[in-house]
Amino acid sequence: MVSHETDTDSRNGLWFSIEIDEEEFVAFVTAQALDEHFNASKNKDSRRVAYRQNRKTIDSVARRKFFSGFPRPISLGVADF
Repeated sequence: MVSHETDTDSRNGLWFSIEIDEEEFVAFVTAQALDEHFNASKNKDSRRVAYRQNRKTIDSVARRKFFSGFPRPISLGVADF
């Protein structure tokens, strides 16, 4: 699992990777989703911690979207949780 936060443009959030069939795919969860659904405060460290603490849930949603045929990279927002 790799995570990297970005604060550029309107896509503020955290990039992370998920493994599917021994391949690694990148995905993105918005800062707003982390803040609203996982109680992250509005700072980078808190959002990374929120991702790590909720990794199974977030990764599960990303995998579901992947297998449903959503375009890559998979992007998760508030409505996904």
